[in-house]
Amino acid sequence: MIEQFRVVWNGQCQKCRNPEQDNEPDGAFPPRSEGRVARWALERAAAILQVSGRTRLRVADTPDAPFTPHEHSLDLVATALAEGDAATARAHAQWLVKPEAIRPFLRALEPVTQGPARLVRAA
Repeated sequence: MIEQFRVVWNGQCQKCRNPEQDNEPDGAFPPRSEGRVARWALERAAAILQVSGRTRLRVADTPDAPFTPHEHSLDLVATALAEGDAATARAHAQWLVKPEAIRPFLRALEPVTQGPARLVRAA
């Protein structure tokens, strides 16, 4: 999921810049509707982080770079959501976003942790 988040955050997603190409395949995301839902979820989460983040988020530019501390926190939030552990997800989310944004942030990430658009698997 972090690799896909990097694509969205760094503006490397062709569909993110040009939504009219929505029916074109994008290697960063699953095919068809699952990929669209996952991309939209990560775009919403990124928008919340940009507006309500506690600090300027550090996100690596390349897919194979080691996790930054912010990416590690994001991964912990997503993993906790995938495992159904809302309390742990909230605890980690508070390091990334202001208190009033925790609930919308967690809701934005739900599609990539549950259902057919899932990018994160429970451990």
